[in-house]
Amino acid sequence: MGSPDPIEEDCNHRPDHGPNNETISARNAHDNGYDDDWHSIELGEKKPLLGDKEGQGRKEGGCYVPKRYELLFLAWLGTAMMFVMRINVSVTMAVMTNATFTTQAEDPNRTAKTCRSPNSTSEDENGQACSHSVDIAEVTLGWLPDGGEFLWSSHEQELILAGFFYGYAAAQIPGGWLTDKIGGTRVFGISMFLSAAVSLLSPIAAKLGYSYFFAVRILCGIGEAGTFPALGSMVARWFPPQDFSAAFSIALSSAKFGTFIGTVLSGLISGSDLLGGWPMTYYAFGGFSLVLVVVWMARIYETPGRHPRISSKEKQYLSTTVITEKTEKISIPVVDMLTSIPVWTIIVTSFCGSWTNQAMFTNLPIYLKHVQGMDIELIGIAAAIPFAVESFFLVVGGMISNKLIKRQVLGVITTRKLVTFIGFALSALCFLLLAYVGCDTVLAVVFMIGAVGFNGICTCGYYVNLMDIAPRLAGSLIGLVNSSSAFSGAISPYVVGVLTPNQSDITGWQTVFIICCGINSFACLVFLVFGSGKEQKWAKQPGKDDS
Repeated sequence: MGSPDPIEEDCNHRPDHGPNNETISARNAHDNGYDDDWHSIELGEKKPLLGDKEGQGRKEGGCYVPKRYELLFLAWLGTAMMFVMRINVSVTMAVMTNATFTTQAEDPNRTAKTCRSPNSTSEDENGQACSHSVDIAEVTLGWLPDGGEFLWSSHEQELILAGFFYGYAAAQIPGGWLTDKIGGTRVFGISMFLSAAVSLLSPIAAKLGYSYFFAVRILCGIGEAGTFPALGSMVARWFPPQDFSAAFSIALSSAKFGTFIGTVLSGLISGSDLLGGWPMTYYAFGGFSLVLVVVWMARIYETPGRHPRISSKEKQYLSTTVITEKTEKISIPVVDMLTSIPVWTIIVTSFCGSWTNQAMFTNLPIYLKHVQGMDIELIGIAAAIPFAVESFFLVVGGMISNKLIKRQVLGVITTRKLVTFIGFALSALCFLLLAYVGCDTVLAVVFMIGAVGFNGICTCGYYVNLMDIAPRLAGSLIGLVNSSSAFSGAISPYVVGVLTPNQSDITGWQTVFIICCGINSFACLVFLVFGSGKEQKWAKQPGKDDS
């Protein structure tokens, strides 16, 4: 497909961006059916994200790094930071709120099966689960033995955790549409900026009150809604189809890495005295992200055709392999998209996968603190490990899928279904085992790692399948699918809160894990039966040969 992939070039090569390069680009554009002008490979971008003072003729010295890899790295880092700012509230919630208040039973006479009483100096001498009768009347403003300054109930905490997904779900479809209209790089930069700004405001909002903090979390969700539509669009416009699996999987892995590093750092910083502990997490992550926004605007361009530092060899290669249609000319076939069985298959599968992942994403620190009795510093590490494993499996699964397809060992849809089955089946099994570990902290952490980690494998199947069926409309389709994912992320914390009114009650968490097991099993079955790997007719460019 086109010229060989220029992964490596002579480190002393200085690419020329003179008239010959533009002539090559024009010829490639004409051969692909775009004979209006050579700007057809520029996807409608009139100028770079920041003004290019040196112009298109700039030469690159030193060892050349392909610009699509530079984009992928900065997109990976930006997505990781947005997930750092998304996860830190789950960790800081455990130290912001008063544990005595949040482990009370609504009914004073109700008994709860717990590993120990988290707020009592006495423990069961055998360390086994036992029943404790908790009297909410014992808690007064003058007696708060377990630290946290905010008296937020379990229900209020879960609403705060779900607040992000309310905004995220509402803005998904607009975010996808905007991506296909103005370009993924711009939407991604806007998402980073809004997320950083909201993070900096979060400590002030929390001190103003529960409702203000809840509102800020909704704004954070709105700000990050364009992240995944933008990633899909950028991959489709900077990478050839045979590299979709690897590139998109690497981009997605940043979310898991961000969750991992965010959980660890949030736990360590919250347990310190640095600027009050937990507020510092919001200031540090938000400040670093603002710096990253500036770097993104200075270094990243919407298309290969507008990049002033791209080599002629890489530019020629990409002009014959990537999507070259101008963004403003793309028409969204809404009716065909909403009546497509492959699309609804991914929507349902994504809803289920997101349910279980978000239930863990938002509640692991709470479970480890109130059920297993961990300290906040240890919680940051233990709750982070599952997402590091998920990130690893996501990258490895994507690369293996890429090899299977490139070497024609398996077809596209067979590969997607295989990795989806492996991931969901193993994750469901770990959730089932997690439901019955009781007070064994070591086994609880091991099965949490499996339940979350194996989810990375199935993501290489059903989620990357978006790029198979409609690469040209990646932004809009990912926005649609992510709406269902965000909706499940919004309601799963609420359901967890209903099932665990006393956050130290083992029985409530057991029910949560069994439900997650059933949801993963159902998602696996749906994708195996209805999944498709063919590019859909309605997703193809008008006038393109459908053969």
